[in-house]
Amino acid sequence: TGIEDIGEQQPSPFTAVWEIHAGIAGNRNWSLHSLETMLKNPKNNELRNMSFPADPRFLLCLSTASVSGADLRTEVYTPKDLEYQMDSQMKDYINNTGKGFLLNKELNIVKLSQV
Repeated sequence: TGIEDIGEQQPSPFTAVWEIHAGIAGNRNWSLHSLETMLKNPKNNELRNMSFPADPRFLLCLSTASVSGADLRTEVYTPKDLEYQMDSQMKDYINNTGKGFLLNKELNIVKLSQV
């Protein structure tokens, strides 16, 4: 469950939260949904001039407010600190045994998130 489930439970202003304008990048208005879609497959996006290599850290920097998703950061992502912040986000997620990665040597269990 996450923020996208709010609209399924009852009609509210949050129903279309993922489809409303969230910001501008590359002279284009972006919704959270369109941004997430583009980040999942950057080489196949409509903005060829913004092409960049796929990086799984991008998706952990976006939060859908779901239980299994990455925790929200307590700071804004900035160009100057972005590499550090994305690395930190990935490490925090992987080290969270309830979300990212779990190794139980006693029971011979390894769990890795599909996210």
